[in-house]
Amino acid sequence: MEVEGDSDINIDDLPINLTSVEATGNDPDDLISALYLYMDGDRVGSENMSTADADDSDETVTFDNLDLDLKAGKTYKFIVKADFQSIADTLDAGDTISAQISAVERALIDAEDESGEDLAAGDMTGTAVGEAHVVYDDGISVSLVSVSKARSFTADDATEDDQGTYEIVFNVLAFGADMYIDLTTEDDNEADAAGQGVVYDITSSAGTPVVSSALLESSSTDANDNAFVFQVEENDTRQFTLQVVLTADTTPTPGSHEIVMEQITWGTAVDNTNANYYTFDMGDFKTGSLYLNAL
Repeated sequence: MEVEGDSDINIDDLPINLTSVEATGNDPDDLISALYLYMDGDRVGSENMSTADADDSDETVTFDNLDLDLKAGKTYKFIVKADFQSIADTLDAGDTISAQISAVERALIDAEDESGEDLAAGDMTGTAVGEAHVVYDDGISVSLVSVSKARSFTADDATEDDQGTYEIVFNVLAFGADMYIDLTTEDDNEADAAGQGVVYDITSSAGTPVVSSALLESSSTDANDNAFVFQVEENDTRQFTLQVVLTADTTPTPGSHEIVMEQITWGTAVDNTNANYYTFDMGDFKTGSLYLNAL
């Protein structure tokens, strides 16, 4: 939150909108019991969730009586944290929750300038939209290591086309139990289905490149790997590489192409029946574009 202009600002009320998607139930209080507001690392507010209100998967919680003084010209970092319910009670594995300040909540912020004049809706701009957080007691956590792209073959006569090799390297941590990563690859199969493996998308400026090869590899071996899955042992981290080789469109329609990783299929089964899909916080899992020419 940035304070523009020459006047200090005092914030008294700050509303946060919560949205939940649940296997059973339809209210954020099924997932969380309390909400906390932090400003620059200090806790400045808290609110308990009410189970007495009407069920609604879209709910706004207001941190009130904050009396926060924000200095003119400064920027402040706010974080919303929550206490989760027990997964043995109203919280189900795979439930998600997200928080945001949209234009609707922004208009409800109670703030005034240093002269005591209330800020009008037009005095505030911007939104803060958080990604959905998924809840599992057993599952995987994924982190990006690196991305790369390189022209691996350069066409030099009319019978040839450029090729590019794209790689996304990432770590997978298993928690709660041993986990298994489906080792197949799918080109932008948007329908969640068991056995999809790692799903990626190709974004192109022009043309439709041919997928010459696509595979998921691990930097290590495990005795429990098989033809369907890689094993990641509980509390262990294993590194993987998605490698996709694209050949330029033979129409010919040259263009720039990028690989974007969208989903990882995981679970506890040692075959291709796993049907959990990791899709969270993957905005940086993309290689960047590479121009491929077709002769």
